[in-house]
Amino acid sequence: MHYTTDTLDNASSQSRAENSFMHRPEKVKKSASKSNQEKKPKQVNVNTGDYKAPEYYQHNAMSFNDFMVEMQKYRLPQPSNKSQ
Repeated sequence: MHYTTDTLDNASSQSRAENSFMHRPEKVKKSASKSNQEKKPKQVNVNTGDYKAPEYYQHNAMSFNDFMVEMQKYRLPQPSNKSQ
């Protein structure tokens, strides 16, 4: 490969740019923090507490179990692997 003055100048300017980049990490951190702030989705407040209007559906803490017991009579029996 033949090196010309143009390729040497490009290589030296490239290494100078890399070195100057390495000597200024504060600019890198600032630009990275700006991009992170733009990419962060908005936080949504999720309330996982008790249902606020239980009188509307008349649900309570055991409503799910009540439904399971009520639906049990409609379920098909599950096959067993035990010999009969």
